[in-house]
Amino acid sequence: MIKTVLFDFVNTLAYLSPSRENILQQFLQEKNQLILEAYKNTDEYMPYSSIKISNLHEKRKFYSGYNQILFNNLGSLCYNDFYDYYNSIKKEWLLYDDALQTINDLKSRDIKVGIISNFDKNLDKILQFLRIGDLLDIVVISAKIQLEKPNIEFYNYVKNNYDLNLTETLYIGDSYNLDYVPSRHVGYESYIIDRNNLYCNVPNRVQKLSDIIEIINHAS
Repeated sequence: MIKTVLFDFVNTLAYLSPSRENILQQFLQEKNQLILEAYKNTDEYMPYSSIKISNLHEKRKFYSGYNQILFNNLGSLCYNDFYDYYNSIKKEWLLYDDALQTINDLKSRDIKVGIISNFDKNLDKILQFLRIGDLLDIVVISAKIQLEKPNIEFYNYVKNNYDLNLTETLYIGDSYNLDYVPSRHVGYESYIIDRNNLYCNVPNRVQKLSDIIEIINHAS
């Protein structure tokens, strides 16, 4: 019988809006001059030869190397600017649509709910802002305990400090290497949340948080 459900925070229960992917897309749209410069530098370094390249195989091979240099050039032109640009964008944490309902469903079953996260000490304030702080029985923040995933001692700390029976505990996170693998190594019954179908070969996989309720129903 499941008595405790633990969640990762970032990209499991909540996400930043706008996302880093959207910010990068917006940045590149505004940096057309840098893209032109990256192409110019790449053309100068690796000009196309209609004599040496005479078939599709040679063309693919050429552009494979060309594109690698292009993106290297683009990165060297952009990375400092992007850091400042990213931090200039106002962002906010938002819960996924099914996060609050899933937490409430678990609490209605007298199941303890917790968050264990690689995060700074501001997480407590964010949880209160999202109005879920008072619903949580366990909150473990890496910056506070000076342990972080994927160190298995992070997961041992959670288990030992909250006296968890791992056969009665579910853990859900979005990262294969940070969440899924090390927690299972310790003995957690762990699931990876895979909203974008990136981990189709992982056996313990859910696509939405509400799937956890069905898993608990089958385990009862």
